[in-house]
Amino acid sequence: LSKRSEKGGGLGALEIRDNEGLTAYKILRLADLVKNSRRCVILTGAGISTSAGVSDFRGPHGVWTAENKGVAPPASKSFDMVHPTLTHMALVKLVEMGGVGLVVSQNVDGLHMRSGLPRENLAELHGNLFLETCEVCGKEYLRDFDVGGISFQATGRFCEQPGCGGVLRDNLLDWNDELPEAEFDRASRACKEADLCICLGTSLRIRPASELPLLTLKNLGKVVIVNLQKTVKDRFAHLSIHAPVDEVIRGVMALLETPVPDFARPYSLHIAVRQGKEGRSSGGVKQEAAATAGWSVEIRSPVDRSCAIPLLFAAR
Repeated sequence: LSKRSEKGGGLGALEIRDNEGLTAYKILRLADLVKNSRRCVILTGAGISTSAGVSDFRGPHGVWTAENKGVAPPASKSFDMVHPTLTHMALVKLVEMGGVGLVVSQNVDGLHMRSGLPRENLAELHGNLFLETCEVCGKEYLRDFDVGGISFQATGRFCEQPGCGGVLRDNLLDWNDELPEAEFDRASRACKEADLCICLGTSLRIRPASELPLLTLKNLGKVVIVNLQKTVKDRFAHLSIHAPVDEVIRGVMALLETPVPDFARPYSLHIAVRQGKEGRSSGGVKQEAAATAGWSVEIRSPVDRSCAIPLLFAAR
C-alpha cells in the first residue's frame, strides 16, 4: 500500500479477554442466534487469519502499530504459505448448510477462496493477492502465487478463455481506489436483508466496510462482534465477545453439533516427461547397439516459466 498517515485510529489498543465462564455463556448465546437466524451475513477482518501466522494491523504487535511506532513490523508467514484457519473452514460448512448466505471479507490474503468457499457466497471488498481478472470478459483466475501489482495493474498474463486473450489485471486496492462496485453492492444488499450480522476479527474502523453492520440494524436485525479489542461499534452490538475468533467459532460449531471440515490444498503443476535415444561413443566410434534411453523431466507452473511454485520441495 502507498503511505498514509491516517488509518482510522485504534492502533495498538489493549486486547482484552472475557473470563472463561463469560466466554462460554456468550458462545452459547451466539450459537442460539446462528441456529435461529434466517438470513445471516458474516463480516471478516484480519483477526481471523492471525492463527494462520498472518499479522494483523491494529493489534499491540500489528503491522500498522509497528509502523506508527517507527519500528520493524512483526515477523509474518508468507501469504502463499499459509493455510485457512478453523474459522475459515467453519464458514465453508455454515454456507454449505445454508446458515450463512454471504461472507464479506476485508482481507486480501486469499484464504476464504483457498478454503473452498464458493465465489457466489463471498464478497471481497479490498481485493485478493492471488486473484487476477480479465479486463475484457471478467474471467477470474485464482493462483497459488501473489499475482503482483496493486491498483489494477496488468500482470503480464492473458486470458485463456477461447477467443478472448484479454489482459489480466490484479484486483488489489490501494487507499484511494474505489471499492469494487459489484462486490460492495452484494455486501450492502445482504446486510440490509440480514437478521444477523456477525463481525469476526475486525476493529470496524475502515469505511465503508465498517458501516455495513448498521444496515442490518436498520432492518431490525442483530449485530454480534467477536474481537479481542474493543471496537467503535460495540455500543450497537446485541452481543460483544472478547475472545480469540477460533475459540469462539469452535465452541459454536460444537453446540450446533456440526464438524468443521479439514483443509486440503490442491496444487496445479505441468509435468512433462520426454524420452530420446543417445548413442554411446567409444574411442570416437558410435556404438548404436549400446544406445541408452535419455529421459528429461520438466516441472513448471501452469501459467508461465517465471511463476513461482511455492511448495515444490524437490523434483527428481
